[in-house]
Amino acid sequence: MMLKKLIPWYLKIIIKIIIARLPFNIHIFWRNLGMFRHGNMDDTSYVVSNFMNLFNYASINTKNCNGLNFLEVGAGDSIGSGVVASNFGMSSFIIDVDSFATKDTEFYKKIISELDNSNLNTLKKNFNSYEEMCEKLDITYLTQGTSSFKNINDNSIDIIISQACLEHVRKKEFEFFMDENFRVSKKGAISIHSIDFKDHLEYSLNNLRFSEKTWESEFMSSSGFYTNRLRYCDMKELFLKSGFEIIKEDLRTWEELPMKKTKFNQHFINYDESDLLVKEAMVVLKKN
Repeated sequence: MMLKKLIPWYLKIIIKIIIARLPFNIHIFWRNLGMFRHGNMDDTSYVVSNFMNLFNYASINTKNCNGLNFLEVGAGDSIGSGVVASNFGMSSFIIDVDSFATKDTEFYKKIISELDNSNLNTLKKNFNSYEEMCEKLDITYLTQGTSSFKNINDNSIDIIISQACLEHVRKKEFEFFMDENFRVSKKGAISIHSIDFKDHLEYSLNNLRFSEKTWESEFMSSSGFYTNRLRYCDMKELFLKSGFEIIKEDLRTWEELPMKKTKFNQHFINYDESDLLVKEAMVVLKKN
């Protein structure tokens, strides 16, 4: 973590571009340095607390979730949310762009032990392999990004969550991504999204320096630091366009922009400053 803080944003871009093109997989090594870590889902306590925090934010009582279908998009380094969902009687779909999740069964057993009141019976808790766990806990892990939605039936999902995921969906795919979220949701389904609008380089807005053509190129977007640069006002418009109702939202803002607006690409200079000041958002959507 200290190394990550010492490296300036522009050098992080260069390093990640080089690393992303090395002919061997060193994902785990660099993740340990904080360079290619997919959130905090490799921390069992975080897995449980994040799940409960999102459900509590949307006022969803886990006691009423038995038999529901749950979907997480952008799970990151574990499918732990599926384990927690199973504890409350839910079947799960977990979507990501690649197979990042650990297959360490001891990790998932630790999640179960950390739940205050584990409802999983002894038979379900007793698994010896990752594959057996997924079968017993009814977890389906899909790793083809937005294309993964094709494996989920229309009007089948009751609850959708994401944590720092929506900002990573390719800009050109975002509208389709939201349409697919709407398609698979049952009438009355709830979606809870926590969104991070800061750049994933220096937790500022350095990503807004670049032109659309440069930033959205395959070269840049495949190098481990991509965010779609949609502001909350843009996402909100697309939520509504897909058919969702926004029933709750909370925005966290900077008191002032973390860098001078004159350093932004012209496209972002044209935004109202109030839209650029939004650094994080929590939003609850409903399909009516």
